Amino acid sequence: MENEKLEETKQTGKNKILMILTIFIILCIVGVGVFYFIKTNDKEESNTSNSNQQEESKAVSEELVKELKEMIGYDEDEEFPLLHMNFIGVNGVIDELDDHTKLSILNQATMDSRKSLPLDYDEICVDMDECPGIPITAIEETAKKYGITNPTKLFDDDQVYVKSGDYYIWLGSGYGMSFSMESSNFKASYQGEDIIVEEDIITTQLDETAEQKKYHISYTFKKDTEKNYYLYSVTSKDA
Repeated sequence: MENEKLEETKQTGKNKILMILTIFIILCIVGVGVFYFIKTNDKEESNTSNSNQQEESKAVSEELVKELKEMIGYDEDEEFPLLHMNFIGVNGVIDELDDHTKLSILNQATMDSRKSLPLDYDEICVDMDECPGIPITAIEETAKKYGITNPTKLFDDDQVYVKSGDYYIWLGSGYGMSFSMESSNFKASYQGEDIIVEEDIITTQLDETAEQKKYHISYTFKKDTEKNYYLYSVTSKDA
């Protein structure tokens, strides 16, 4: 009888030890699971934070956006931005456009570089009220901003310009505007190393019809060999 009680006591002791071991093992498993759960969450939060920081760092800087706008001729306060108007209806790589369009782009983009030359600078200036000359250096530097090769040939082949010394003298007259334009929804974003600029345009005919047309224009800017951005191509669609 005493032996049976002793065996029962031993068995009870063994059961308690087994239960304690089981509970200990379960607690260890739960603890390990909680540890890895917290560690995984911290890692995911860290990755999310890093991803957000990368996205923020990839935002096009205001300074660079300003440069891109200048190349496009974007001006919110100007009703007749002549350079900007050149890109309406244009589709393709800038250097592959027709000569007239490329010449018009360069002509407008170098407007601020023009010099009023003395009327005795060249004999063709004598009968002119003003002798506007575009510096050849300005033409060549500006052409880089649009990836235009052989820019001076465009001026040589056009009768409105005459090369004289270090300038191309413009023999044309003022421009007549057939429409005004408004731009909105301007945005710039990276696509790899390229920058894509998009905007919406509304043009209004300057006649009795006052007809309006809407366009969505996309510009692709690439880096040249000197790591400067230039306007590579334009896509213009009816909106």
